[in-house]
Amino acid sequence: MARVDDDTRTSDAGVLKLESGRDGDTHRLRLLGEFDLSGARAFEEEIARIEADHASRLVIDMSTLEFMDSTGLRLLLETDMRHRENERGCRVQYVRPVGEVARLLELTRVDERLDFIE
Repeated sequence: MARVDDDTRTSDAGVLKLESGRDGDTHRLRLLGEFDLSGARAFEEEIARIEADHASRLVIDMSTLEFMDSTGLRLLLETDMRHRENERGCRVQYVRPVGEVARLLELTRVDERLDFIE
């Protein structure tokens, strides 16, 4: 039976909302709204908290993200690179965004770099 942690958190960072919780060895971070400079600090703090929790898998769900600028894109890439370089780190996977955010990932070819799951 998978361990279900009751530490599900919701953070409101202006136009970015974060829903974060762990189920067994998987931590899921759901991004809602707009991911830009105003939400950068909240994202970085939540990622640091997740990394300190030592989950073996992190799923970043972007399916409800409505907007992302270069700041959000940079933070996603930094998170992904940090986990790829750390052999003992957790595996990071992503739930695909839609609309404008999906288009941004396509235009920048970041969609070819990230590990997407359905």
